[in-house]
Amino acid sequence: MDIALEKKLSGFKQIALEKLENILLTILGKKDLVISPDLIRILDSFANMTWLKSKGFDRIFKLSSSPPPKTKVLVFMIQADLITFKYVCDQISFLKDKHSSFDPGEVLKDFHIIVIPNLFFTFQNLLETEGLHGIVELHRFSWDFIKIDRNLLSLELPQVFKEVFVRNDKSLLSSIASSLRIFNIVHGRPKFIVSYGENSDKILSMVSRMESMRKSSAKEKQDFPDFHAMIVMDRNKDFPSCLLTPVTYSGLMVELFETKAGILSIENESNKNKSGKINILNVEKDQMNDEKDIKTLRMCGNSDEIYTTNKYRHFSEVVNLIKWESKNLEGEKNKYSRDMNIEQMKEFVEKNLPKVAAQKKILYKHLVICEKIVQEMSGNFERQQNIEDTILRNDNKKQILNYIHEQLYTNAHQYNILCLICLLHICVGGLSSDEVNKFVGGYLNTFGHKHLEMFQGLMKAKLFPDINQVSSKNLIGIAQSTIPKKTQFQIHAGKLKMIPGDEIGSTAGPPMACPSYVFNGNFIPLVVQLASALLQAKDATELLSKVGHLEQLKLTGSFIGDDLEPFKDAVLSNLKILPIKPRTLFIFIVGGVTYAETAACSLIESLTGSTIVLASDQITSGIDLMKAAS
Repeated sequence: MDIALEKKLSGFKQIALEKLENILLTILGKKDLVISPDLIRILDSFANMTWLKSKGFDRIFKLSSSPPPKTKVLVFMIQADLITFKYVCDQISFLKDKHSSFDPGEVLKDFHIIVIPNLFFTFQNLLETEGLHGIVELHRFSWDFIKIDRNLLSLELPQVFKEVFVRNDKSLLSSIASSLRIFNIVHGRPKFIVSYGENSDKILSMVSRMESMRKSSAKEKQDFPDFHAMIVMDRNKDFPSCLLTPVTYSGLMVELFETKAGILSIENESNKNKSGKINILNVEKDQMNDEKDIKTLRMCGNSDEIYTTNKYRHFSEVVNLIKWESKNLEGEKNKYSRDMNIEQMKEFVEKNLPKVAAQKKILYKHLVICEKIVQEMSGNFERQQNIEDTILRNDNKKQILNYIHEQLYTNAHQYNILCLICLLHICVGGLSSDEVNKFVGGYLNTFGHKHLEMFQGLMKAKLFPDINQVSSKNLIGIAQSTIPKKTQFQIHAGKLKMIPGDEIGSTAGPPMACPSYVFNGNFIPLVVQLASALLQAKDATELLSKVGHLEQLKLTGSFIGDDLEPFKDAVLSNLKILPIKPRTLFIFIVGGVTYAETAACSLIESLTGSTIVLASDQITSGIDLMKAAS
């Protein structure tokens, strides 16, 4: 990637600082900050403690059940969640009543709430209901894009999938549109913008309206934007890329541990695999309790050379490389010799030892991560991969269902087992009412009937069959389950060549000719095939032969106009847009992006000599999607 472009991508940090500073300048005097715990790491990624102190903050508290001491102006920072907002209002009411000296007529307001990313009308109504109107001042703040790695950006809005795809609440789409509008200001509006999905269409329409309402800058209208093309795609257009088990190091990291703003939590409490198991299967290991300074790892190449080298490698290869790195580091440490003179010893202690100590600390974190991945996933990993391949190819539905029920009763994991049944529903379909009822009954018996509502959420997200409709198709479902045939998913995946042929197969290391290596040779993410088609197409005929059959695909951009047009018609009427030169592509996925997709796009970037940057509202995994439905 060009150094100038990389610096621009880092520039969103400065934009976030300036936006926050503009809010804080309106809050006079000394103040204390009360911040929601899930925002701390995100805030720290662009505004550290020193910067906050310089803006007048004295103390910083985590939002908890106990209201903070009221000695100064209090500033609350929370996500745009009505329940959390009501919780803060209750604390403010308590503090207001407690301090009899409180003067509601003061010009300087004592309470401020910064809401991220949107300020909804219901918040103002709630203030009036609670009797806090005129006492509390509301502020809207959005940090836009957080740079996670060289080619990865995130809005860090984990509630998007739940709100948009499960609850069908589109209010957060305006925040995404606003951030993409900022992106266009910084990098210029791409000439070739592809939209795939209902929510993507709405976001791009909002961006177009924002740009038409405000005078576009010369930067946005420039002939040479930083990114020549853009893809905006809905997550529900490719659920398998979330539900399948990745084999890359970074993919397995996020599959097992929680991550926030590019910081991986390595503590037992954040272990997704342990948290999803029933208690009798959760056996704690003594050696895991000895971790003192092994709590987090920054998933960024700038601070961790081991991660940079291995993040997109096959995990089996990474384990051996890290073992070799450990031996190599031990050799560096043993270079000290009693035969050294005083000057040599001094140089070794001052220069070599601190470097070795820092590398050893990072290496130990990676060893802990690898150990936990092996402990949690190795026992059933190969068989799981085979079953996922069977699901994708619809080879043996009976074998798949037997495996799922076996896992449900012998190696039960609350979310992993849901990923499998959802993958089966999407790829194979035709589940009979008996099959659905048997699974739901077994799941509720294992994990408790409190999870019944979760299946409704999965159904709304189209990850699980509608039980009411399945029951009326019982006989059809049974007939389909006995006759393997190509499903709608396989026809769709076949046209896009998302399921590689047997000649590619699976290998122990990354076959650098095919991005399917991220799923052990089983599957190529949809966004990768779209990106590859756009970047390599020499003319309209070639591009349409690969993706022209996608009905919901639409096109806009400075070459096309402000309106979204059907992809096929727009390409044929604007033949000059191909081939795409320079090969620079920005991809935004609404509902979360996976590290498997990032790794596969990185390979396409290398093979095509292009620049690809991915972004989303969060870095996600199959388990995260399952949690969002609950």
